This record gives sequence, C-alpha cells and structure tokens, in this order.
Amino acid sequence: MFDDLCNQINKYLDGEQNLDHLESWLVGNLQNILDSNDKTAQAIADELDADFVWLGEGLVDEADLRSRLFGYVRAVSLSSAITNHPLL
Repeated sequence: MFDDLCNQINKYLDGEQNLDHLESWLVGNLQNILDSNDKTAQAIADELDADFVWLGEGLVDEADLRSRLFGYVRAVSLSSAITNHPLL
C-alpha cells in the first residue's frame, strides 16, 4: 500500500491528477491502508487525511498542502536512501 499511496501523491504533485482525485483515492483506500499493517503508509495516510480536513476547514490552502506532501515524499525518500545505503 505504501507504494500505491506514494504513487498517487506523486501523480498529484506532478500535475497528472487533481486534488479531488487524490482525496477520492485516499478515502476509497483508507481501510486497505489501515489493514495493511504498513506503519509508514498508515502514518502518511493519517497525516494526509488530517490535511484534507484542514483544507476543508480553510486552515490550510492548496499550496500549504502541496508543501506538506513534498515533505512526506522527501522524508520517506531520504529515510529509504539512508536505510539502503551500502555503507550502513
């Protein structure tokens, strides 16, 4: 589920899909993510779900959301690079 979630986030960030599609995908797959026992995917999905609530309440705008999504993807990429580094 982690790869699927990151793929959907990246499609939004790359302009291939709109925000409504990302939100619909998340809502439709949230239970699968929770059932997957993938802690990273669950944490990102929880944050993203909260971000959509904040967006709906006007506490953040789409630019803020995009920035947060870049942060999620960057943090996961950095963590993966460190974990898979040949010297570690």
